[in-house]
Amino acid sequence: MGKKIVYFISNEDKTGIELALENKEDKLTLCLIQNAVYSGNKKEIIISTALDQGINIIACKNDVEIRGLNKYIYEQIKLLDYGEIIDEVLTNDSIINI
Repeated sequence: MGKKIVYFISNEDKTGIELALENKEDKLTLCLIQNAVYSGNKKEIIISTALDQGINIIACKNDVEIRGLNKYIYEQIKLLDYGEIIDEVLTNDSIINI
């Protein structure tokens, strides 16, 4: 396995998630922040695909709560506060901000 990479996704555009799914060599984490937390909705097939591929997905707990999405988010997505997101990011080799 290659490097550990975290993709910061901050909007509802699925392009960043699609790019991450193309990376088959590295250990990936998707970090959903701001409006990207809508992508964590259980109806989003692309997130289901990412989870099935073993991609770690985290989301900003505050952003999920503000938007009232708690009961709609995949259970496999870890909801983290800002400090926990920073801790998670620091364990990666590279950061891609999309």
